Amino acid sequence: MTNDRSSFVRLLKSVSLLTAAALIGKIFSAVYRIPYQNMTGDIGYYVYQQVYPFYGIAMILALYGFPAVLAGEMVQQKKASERLETMKAAGMVLVSAAASAFVLLFLFAPVVADAMGDGQLTPVLRMTSFVFLLVPVLSLGRGYYQGIGRMEPTALSHVVEQVCRVSFILLFAWAAVSAGLGVYDTGAGAIGASIAGAGVGALILLLLWWFQHRRKPLPFRFRGSGDEYRTMGKKLLIPGVVACLGAMVFLFYQWIDAFTVIPGLEAYGISGREAKETKGVLDRAQPLLQFGTVISTALAAAVLPSLRGKEGVFLGGLALRISLVIGGAAAVGLYTVAEFVNVMLFENSRGTELMAALAVSLLFSGWIVTANAILQGAGRVRMAAGSIVAGGIIKLVGNIMLIPAFGAIGAAAATIGGLAVTSLLQGKLLQRHRLVSWPSGRWFACWMTLLALLGAGLWVLQLPVGSVDARTAAGVWALGLAGAGVALCLALVKGLRLFERQEWNMFSAGGNKNEKRGAS
Repeated sequence: MTNDRSSFVRLLKSVSLLTAAALIGKIFSAVYRIPYQNMTGDIGYYVYQQVYPFYGIAMILALYGFPAVLAGEMVQQKKASERLETMKAAGMVLVSAAASAFVLLFLFAPVVADAMGDGQLTPVLRMTSFVFLLVPVLSLGRGYYQGIGRMEPTALSHVVEQVCRVSFILLFAWAAVSAGLGVYDTGAGAIGASIAGAGVGALILLLLWWFQHRRKPLPFRFRGSGDEYRTMGKKLLIPGVVACLGAMVFLFYQWIDAFTVIPGLEAYGISGREAKETKGVLDRAQPLLQFGTVISTALAAAVLPSLRGKEGVFLGGLALRISLVIGGAAAVGLYTVAEFVNVMLFENSRGTELMAALAVSLLFSGWIVTANAILQGAGRVRMAAGSIVAGGIIKLVGNIMLIPAFGAIGAAAATIGGLAVTSLLQGKLLQRHRLVSWPSGRWFACWMTLLALLGAGLWVLQLPVGSVDARTAAGVWALGLAGAGVALCLALVKGLRLFERQEWNMFSAGGNKNEKRGAS
């Protein structure tokens, strides 16, 4: 029992450390886009956002996907020599896959750019292709240390990478704008700055490895059969992608937008510079949507170690209810104050209706992050991935059909539709396999009442001002209404009794209770 208790404590510490690093990374990744847009304008922002999904997907694979699968393989091996042989095979597979991805994107960048509807993106895409060359180093370093139970290198490399990346991007953007560089050159440089930041993270892992092994001979030779590498490829590549699909839902949708929005807007009757500006305006909501999932990400990671037995079913249901309250309140709040937020962050009110529409997606995104963590924790990884792919198909079809008919608002509607389908499918999976205690009909009625009253209250509070053009005034109203919304939401949650006191206490103390049970 003592071993069980110590193992659980180590698990909690590991989850907490990696969660903290991931949250810091999410915050940095969401916040820097705002000053970048302010410096480069909507078209400059459009250029960066068109190619960013390729970079983002590579980095998520190197943080969540391949390291997790590799660590899982290493945990099953007792001898250090076996672990290092696993590292060798994984390294060969990842280097081959990364080199292939780099070559394909670099060579076919003109084709990809034309498919996006903007041939000028070719050099920016070619710059982006270099990020794949860092994936093997980042994945192997993080996977190795996670496999031997050391989470600090992963957390350190990720946080330093994000700090350097954001700093490099903003410094370069400021210098490029000051020097009068074009938006495409600035975009290529910003991606280069991102890759430099990722390179710092890779360098940290290499230095840690060197300090650990500098007095030892090379611990393995590069020998092995083709069958060994093929086996490792099957174990690593597809499972690695599947394992992190939940973390790349918004990137998946942004990737679809990159290929469908500009052609769709041209079919709608908007072309050239106006189409690019519209796409940039549509992407204004992305940092807000990403930031909106931060709490749900923390919640999912916090509850994951406790998903065992009957108490795990209860805690999973509680986590889902909390994510619904937080996501619903965020959706209502951003929808109501979208104009103030838009002017405060992006200097004008262009695309406020798009931001308000995309705010609705916050209703589903938090649910998806939490439900996906529960499904993966229960071993239903492929089912969780299938629900995300199904939502992506709805998003793709929706973009193709709705943008030519309705313009950019069609892309927002397709996003909401895709996320809604994923949420419904994951909800059905959770019910079918009885993985959580499902909220009652009364609870859902109280939740809907909360959203209605919160929306009505915020709408009444903003009536005196109507609309604003000054950035400072918009900031005052946005922050003031946000504070009022939080206070009103807390009062309504308490008044409607959406959560009992013992539920909050039990959730916050879930880990301690499990520790005590492991010791008894």
